[in-house]
Amino acid sequence: MAKFCGNCGSQQPDNARVCGNCGTPFAAPMQNTRPAPRPVANNNINPAKKANLVKWGKLAAIVLAAIVVIGLLIGIIGGGSPESVAKKYIKALENGNERKVANMISDMCTKDSAKDTAEALVEDWEDEFEDCKITKIKIDDVEKADRDDVKDIRAEMKDGFKEIKDLDKDEKKMIEKMGINTKYKAGKIKGFAEVTVEITYKDEDGDKQKDEICVYLIKEGGSWKIFDEEMMYGFGW
Repeated sequence: MAKFCGNCGSQQPDNARVCGNCGTPFAAPMQNTRPAPRPVANNNINPAKKANLVKWGKLAAIVLAAIVVIGLLIGIIGGGSPESVAKKYIKALENGNERKVANMISDMCTKDSAKDTAEALVEDWEDEFEDCKITKIKIDDVEKADRDDVKDIRAEMKDGFKEIKDLDKDEKKMIEKMGINTKYKAGKIKGFAEVTVEITYKDEDGDKQKDEICVYLIKEGGSWKIFDEEMMYGFGW
């Protein structure tokens, strides 16, 4: 089965890791199913713009690598309280409140991307806990990224978004179609956190069950926002 590049719209082999036409890396397969990104029609892109697509692919790789680093270099530090945001997020998923979930997603996403991602996250929740009744939501563990790691990741993201600012209007529109907010201020990133939430529920047979869900968050200014690695599908990467 073939797949299409989310940047240039060209058809690629199903097992391709990067687009053979524009060089954009494809997102790694996720455990949960997400809607396939809509291909962007750009058959008339000139060679100069194709070169810029490669740059955009590098930016996507930087952000994606940053999310991986968060998971690898996570460490406990004081300050902040992402627990309440994680609980509200789980509650919003449970209630099927797509609008609330979208409002909790990182500002790095465009509004349309946040809306589509929220819809996919709610659908996944409904598939996972169909006919189940949540009886308890408990914060099991909270870890925050070390300040030095946050500083390094923020610097990489700032460099990536700085490149976007130098693009022309049409090129920026294409970035927006990928789900990236081109006006995002990476300098406002203050931290990252991983919250482990224990869910107690009754399944369709009435039996008591427990499950653990890891919620990843990014601190933008004074607010904690949802920024899970599964949201890469929201960007169409």
